[in-house]
Amino acid sequence: MYLLGSDALGQLIGRNRARPVFAWLETAKPTEHQIFASVVSFGVVGDSLEALEEPARGHWRRLHAAAQQQFEQLGNLIDVDMAIVRAWQGLRSLSLQRDAGGDVGVDERLVIATALARGYSLVAPPEAYLAALANQTTLTVIPIA
Repeated sequence: MYLLGSDALGQLIGRNRARPVFAWLETAKPTEHQIFASVVSFGVVGDSLEALEEPARGHWRRLHAAAQQQFEQLGNLIDVDMAIVRAWQGLRSLSLQRDAGGDVGVDERLVIATALARGYSLVAPPEAYLAALANQTTLTVIPIA
């Protein structure tokens, strides 16, 4: 089973087949019942859409809503539960720094915790902190670049 990180979910929502998530889908060939997303990732992607100008924002909102509906209908949208909160609490003490600088925020830590709690492979752009975290935990990362 696979959990799309927020970046991978945004790429999927955008439907641009040149994006790395589509190359991964073509290679890995997961079924629609093997691909999951966190409600947190949908929130992250939705929040990023608000910075867009109209009419692009309206277009992206429609794509976002359609993707969310599809994940909900398939039962592949994961809510935050106590198992995820416990995994997230375990990540609190770790210093997670993005390759471009800056701390990994609470939202992305919740997405990572979701993958850990569910035992899903996290599909995300390659980042050194994710590779290091995979070496320290049971997290499996599928890097898409």
